[in-house]
Amino acid sequence: MFLALSSEYLHLVKNISSENIKSGNPWMVVGEGEFEQKRYDELTKWSDFNIVRPVFFNFYHGIELLLKGLILFNEDYDLNHVITKIFGDFKKQYCDEKEIILLLEKYLIPENLPKPLAACLKENNLDIDKLYEFFRYPFIKKSEKENIYGSLRFKEQEGLELFKALVVDTDVLLKEAVKIFRKIENKKIN
Repeated sequence: MFLALSSEYLHLVKNISSENIKSGNPWMVVGEGEFEQKRYDELTKWSDFNIVRPVFFNFYHGIELLLKGLILFNEDYDLNHVITKIFGDFKKQYCDEKEIILLLEKYLIPENLPKPLAACLKENNLDIDKLYEFFRYPFIKKSEKENIYGSLRFKEQEGLELFKALVVDTDVLLKEAVKIFRKIENKKIN
């Protein structure tokens, strides 16, 4: 159940990221004459400034569900929402699954984060668990006047690169999860 739901969240991230890439992640729309808000909204609907927080919330939630699902195949697990703890437990149980561990470390180890996420972490004095919360709720603030999500407003190319990485990384996560699931099922059969 966890793996199926995880797959849905990760597919959503991949599909939205693909739309961002197709649109070119535009920030400004230049044209002659009066420009209608409706046209601007249409041209920028997949731009990072409109989708980045929900995309990353869904991405991290997909990771959480994926890890829980794989752990639950082998043991009872005290379910929690502390993604770094869940990841630590996953690494203990699946220490031989190097490819998925390395990929997850890209998003779960602060030193490995893509630059835009690392900047957000630093600017808001967050750890990975708080970053995941940060995407869900806007209550982690430095002050009322500051734009706490400012570091998540990318330049067009920087956003495109991040979303391209998400497309590739979600594919790998899904592929690796299926591989691990099949290994588990084969062990049960044999």
